[in-house]
Amino acid sequence: MSLDGTVPSQNQRSEAAAAARRVAGVTVVHNLLDVVLPSRDYGDDAARAQLVNAALAANRAVPDGVRATAREGDVFLTGAVNL
Repeated sequence: MSLDGTVPSQNQRSEAAAAARRVAGVTVVHNLLDVVLPSRDYGDDAARAQLVNAALAANRAVPDGVRATAREGDVFLTGAVNL
């Protein structure tokens, strides 16, 4: 059985797969559901970038020069890291 479509949370994605496994005769479940937040949960790009930059700054493993920007709901990281 394949599950296809979108759900608003990872929890619902997992619950859908568990429910499908309980169906008589189902032996394999291919969970192809995508988690897509409702548009009201995205916030604006400036706020998103600010939150990501705060998280980056709080993590000592992230070099100081790494910065986040956001555009149309996507977050982009720029900067240099040593490997």
